[in-house]
Amino acid sequence: MKKIFLFIMLIVSINIIAAPYNGKIMRFKQPDGSFVDLKLYVTEFYMRAEGLDGYTLIRNSKTQWICYAKLSENGNELISTCIIYKGEKDNISSLKNDL
Repeated sequence: MKKIFLFIMLIVSINIIAAPYNGKIMRFKQPDGSFVDLKLYVTEFYMRAEGLDGYTLIRNSKTQWICYAKLSENGNELISTCIIYKGEKDNISSLKNDL
């Protein structure tokens, strides 16, 4: 009975392994209903979103818009710049290059 239980647990545990993302492009919804494309870098311990233009992004906690991020004064966290990200995969003009 123990062997059967261990075998079942082994089979189940194979399906719950975290799948890291290394630049996978995914669509996210903005508060106005529009969609933006982000690159995600994810492990089981860490997640970072990057725009298609290479800048780090963060969701503004007050407005819920996905915005460009900057490092806080003490260097401990990312904070929103309040510059709204509008990047789309098939629209190059939607990307910033002057931040």
